[in-house]
Amino acid sequence: MKCNECMEALDASYQCMDCGLLLCDECHRHHRKSKRSSSHSTIPLPTSDVPVTPRAQSQSAESSPQEVRARFARKLMGLRPKQVIDIDAVTGDAKRSVASR
Repeated sequence: MKCNECMEALDASYQCMDCGLLLCDECHRHHRKSKRSSSHSTIPLPTSDVPVTPRAQSQSAESSPQEVRARFARKLMGLRPKQVIDIDAVTGDAKRSVASR
């Protein structure tokens, strides 16, 4: 299996369990330091060809950035997938909280 990130297409040594990327040693170091992916869990790839199922695979690979952010916000707020929230109310509460400090 080859690294999904680098131009050299080196052999992958790790897989990110959050986004599913296969990473060589160098890309793995960058993935762990990046602000976007520093909280991701990575695992060494098994030496056999046993496939590893990442958490991201349960989500649609076609998800738009807006859908990903909305899913994350719903998860943080404990909302059901189709539940509608008033974003002005949420941000207003946050603004009032910060202003009262």
